Amino acid sequence: MLEKNRKKLQKVLDTLSDAASELEDILASEDIYRDTLASDASGDDEYNAAELVCDSLDEAVDGVNEAINLIEEVLDGD
Repeated sequence: MLEKNRKKLQKVLDTLSDAASELEDILASEDIYRDTLASDASGDDEYNAAELVCDSLDEAVDGVNEAINLIEEVLDGD
């Protein structure tokens, strides 16, 4: 692999790692929010919306982590 591309990929990897960390922090905060709604029986719609947000964020974290793993494989394999 060209050194300039290796450096670019490393920069992308660093950015994705930061994004994954931020997403995990947001997800943790939304999990707490959702859990507080679970104790309030009158907020079913709000709880369902919060559950959808948490599920979507979880998928986003998984996707970013998958991209990180694939890029690491490229960098390690070269």
